[in-house]
Amino acid sequence: MGKKQKIARIEVAMAEARSALEGVEVPRLEGATRELRDATLDAWDHGSELGAPALLQRMRARVEELEVTALQRALTACPSCKGTELLVSQRSGSVDLGGASVTVVVVVCRACGDVRLRCEDPAALAQSVLGGSSIKEFRTITLPAPETAPFR
Repeated sequence: MGKKQKIARIEVAMAEARSALEGVEVPRLEGATRELRDATLDAWDHGSELGAPALLQRMRARVEELEVTALQRALTACPSCKGTELLVSQRSGSVDLGGASVTVVVVVCRACGDVRLRCEDPAALAQSVLGGSSIKEFRTITLPAPETAPFR
């Protein structure tokens, strides 16, 4: 691929990335991030001149923001100690259940260490018995405090 084609690929990837940044669709953002990363790696010097690395960082930050927001809406405080600071695995992991495989996220309470698995496909989990997982990477999520009830 020639210099002009590499530059054109980066410019197209940057245009798609900017368009994806305006939305809230995580799959579209992830796809645009992959394409921009690949185009930038293919022609790093041209990508740097055009500002692709900075745009790539913005896209990664936006994906992280959307994922954390979704987790904050979906997760609850620790059922054991009511703690709201949770460690959540960075990536989903597949749990082998003997004939079925279930995709889960590990959730650990920072205060008491209570461990939960959040299933991405509850119907598949309901049909099987939960097995072990080897997820090692975590991110910290702090849930918003629950609203106080009026005094009676």
